[in-house]
Amino acid sequence: TMLVKSIQRTIMLECRNTKKEIPQQFPSQILSIFNREIKHLLNQYKRESESNVGFDGGILYINKTEGIIRFAGAGTPLFLVDYEGKCTTIKSNRCSVGYRSSDENFIFTEQEFKIDSFDKLYLSTDGLFDQLGGNKDFPYGKARLISILEKNNHQSMEHIRRLIINDVSYWRRNTEQNDDITFIGIKI
Repeated sequence: TMLVKSIQRTIMLECRNTKKEIPQQFPSQILSIFNREIKHLLNQYKRESESNVGFDGGILYINKTEGIIRFAGAGTPLFLVDYEGKCTTIKSNRCSVGYRSSDENFIFTEQEFKIDSFDKLYLSTDGLFDQLGGNKDFPYGKARLISILEKNNHQSMEHIRRLIINDVSYWRRNTEQNDDITFIGIKI
């Protein structure tokens, strides 16, 4: 986490100091920079390297003036919910960031969407989908989350947040939490 935060600060500082116009491929470029920097700083170029650290994540670029959102993801999908409550899952690249097995020169795919075509968007860490629970100790999964988002689209973001927290807690019951869980929702 500290390494990722340090790289993030360096990227943002460089953008501010050089007063560069934010490039159109900004989210995918950021993921590529993270990938190269983590591999470089931890010497994770070979399968035999001692360290094997990285992350899955997504980067969003929102430009209200142009009415667009750009997304690039590494193992993390984006969920777009339209005004009628229909949720569309935007897949990310399967390549994770930084790990030994990650290609140092991988070019992440960037996708662009019009802001006016949906009402809300959501990103989550894999810890939510992978959380074991229920009667058979199965993963929580994406379908369960999508169902909550679609059924409650006209509710407030706070209400949706509470529903998801309660549902994950109910699902988990006495099962130990097996990963970090971060869930972000943005109302456009």
